[in-house]
Amino acid sequence: MKKWITIIPLLVSINLLAPDISISYRKMMDIMDTDITVTAMSHKTKVLTALINLESGGKSNVINRSEQAYGILQIRQIYLDEYKRLTFKKFNLNDMLDRDKSIEVFTAIMDHYVPTYNLDSIACLHNSGKLTQRAFMATKEYRKKAINQYKRLENL
Repeated sequence: MKKWITIIPLLVSINLLAPDISISYRKMMDIMDTDITVTAMSHKTKVLTALINLESGGKSNVINRSEQAYGILQIRQIYLDEYKRLTFKKFNLNDMLDRDKSIEVFTAIMDHYVPTYNLDSIACLHNSGKLTQRAFMATKEYRKKAINQYKRLENL
């Protein structure tokens, strides 16, 4: 029997993605894995979840050795270098195997470069590391996959 829970989008975005979160994203994913259907998610949470689904299928221990990409969001060293520049905090690639740290790095960078959380721009930046015309062309298939993941979440 499925349980139904309604979460107000504003509450989700405040609780899940604010620095002093009361409900971590990890707990939210655990809730989603235990037969509870979330009927409302904020746009920011849907974008994040879509990319997590696309990058790792929700598994935080994934390592792509050929690309040196780690964790639930497949974070690379260039991400960590930029995160350190923006926040003065330092993580290493193995830290990205921790779901919460990986999400912290991702959201800090996206909040800085794409504060509107435009999915096309976020997918382009996440996949290529750039927001240029050339990068948009090069990431066309990846962006299409990200949009499809997002649409699946809208249909929950």
